[in-house]
This record gives sequence, structure tokens and C-alpha cells, in this order.
Amino acid sequence: MKNSKEVQQAIRSLLDTRGWVTIELAQRLGLNQSTVSRWASGAAQSIRPEHWSKLSPLIADYLVQPPVSLSEYSTDDIIAELRRRTML
Repeated sequence: MKNSKEVQQAIRSLLDTRGWVTIELAQRLGLNQSTVSRWASGAAQSIRPEHWSKLSPLIADYLVQPPVSLSEYSTDDIIAELRRRTML
């Protein structure tokens, strides 16, 4: 997985929102602090798939998504999407 600006911003948002520093996130993921620091700073070019599988559920809500007009979707569609996101 490429470490894009979007992923970097999501990691920073997660850290800021939860009041964590990189060592705390690293401990929760079972990884080295330097690895997480490189992700958060944008120094890492990529994120290994086995690391991405641990990280992605934590940052999913912070990834930038295009604005959605809810009027375009039925109530059933919205509920299905919310269920899908909570099962990540």
C-alpha cells in the first residue's frame, strides 16, 4: 500500500483526536515506533500489507471521502453503508 498524503493525514488525525503520540499507536499495532513515525511524517514510501491490515481499521473513519448528498440515497442504502463501515 502506497503511503499517500491522504493516509498520512488520516494517521495524524487519529493521533490528534485520541491524544496519542506515535509510540502509543505503535504499541497498539505491535510495531516499532520508527515505523509509525515514518508513516505519520510521510517519510515512508509504502506500508506493508501486514501492517496495513492492522492500521486500516483504525484510520478508516479519518480517510478523506468526497462529500455525499444523502438525498441521492435511500434510507436502506445509508443503513447498509453504515453497517459495512462498522464491520471493517
